[in-house]
Amino acid sequence: MGDSSIARVDEFLAALPHGIDSYPDVAVKYSVIDVWTEGHDLDRLRAALPNSLTGLAEAGNPVTRWVPEVHATVVYLTLRELFFDSDDAFVADALARNHQLYRSPLYKFLLRALTARRITKSAPVAYGHMHRGTSLEVETDELPWRWTLHYPPNLVPELLGRCYATAMQAAIELGGGKNVRVEPEDIRVDSVSFSITFGEQER
Repeated sequence: MGDSSIARVDEFLAALPHGIDSYPDVAVKYSVIDVWTEGHDLDRLRAALPNSLTGLAEAGNPVTRWVPEVHATVVYLTLRELFFDSDDAFVADALARNHQLYRSPLYKFLLRALTARRITKSAPVAYGHMHRGTSLEVETDELPWRWTLHYPPNLVPELLGRCYATAMQAAIELGGGKNVRVEPEDIRVDSVSFSITFGEQER
């Protein structure tokens, strides 16, 4: 299963078919992990990670490297336990880091000069540039808008579902959305749907 010293990580890995080795082809670009680990004590993070994952907390990883989503999630959950007092604090930090991620060159290129509705319609393509083996579906025909994330069984724990909501909020705010609210609603073993409402918004 792995050799984590953190109960929350062990619980996540225990729900997967092959623990830390599950879904090796379901991956995320290292650039996402890089943003999430920036500013944290990497020595402390390495000490808490399973031995096989300590390289993810080293400087110099190529941002274009593909990392299994299971490994990335172990990093995120470990960050939560080491550096945050509560899930709410971790989610608030995730929103700030997602804003930072979208200012990176890749996302600036993908989402430049788009309105919130156009960002939403292009979100599955932008998401696919950073993730493989999972997919994003969007619906904007009526309010509330709905985004649905599809993934292999038990890959996305509830806390990470809340963090995905902040990624969606940050993207819509990038397009001029005001008073954006994204709520995970239908949480299933292999998908989570999000309800998106907003105040004034450029469409």
